[in-house]
Amino acid sequence: MRLLAQLDPAELASALGVRCELLRRTRQLDKAAEACADALAALGPSPEPARAVYVLAYAARLEVDRKDLDRARTFADQARAALAGVHQGHRLASAFVLWAEAACAPRHEDAQRLARDATAALLAEGKGRELYVAELEKLGR
Repeated sequence: MRLLAQLDPAELASALGVRCELLRRTRQLDKAAEACADALAALGPSPEPARAVYVLAYAARLEVDRKDLDRARTFADQARAALAGVHQGHRLASAFVLWAEAACAPRHEDAQRLARDATAALLAEGKGRELYVAELEKLGR
């Protein structure tokens, strides 16, 4: 944690966001919620859009797993809004927004469509996104 204290707020938010996602994947949802709350706080009032997209997408996915779909949709909507300010790496950031939106879509048909779009975008980015694609395949059924 001492290393995290040396990071600038944007780097800290990213690191805590990844921690949130890793804890979510291991079903440590309470710890993941703490990490996401810290990541969101570290973003500050005027976050860098690219970092905000990922932190907000991770927070949305966590809330889906915690069964709070209204909160998940709020985070997914905020991630979609932040995406407008992303210029470099827009395709990957967009894929993460789609990933979050698919997980909390209110209708199964919407979830399937969003999952297909997110999968295509993630696969277009190359290797290293297999776990996200596997989650999306479950949604697309």
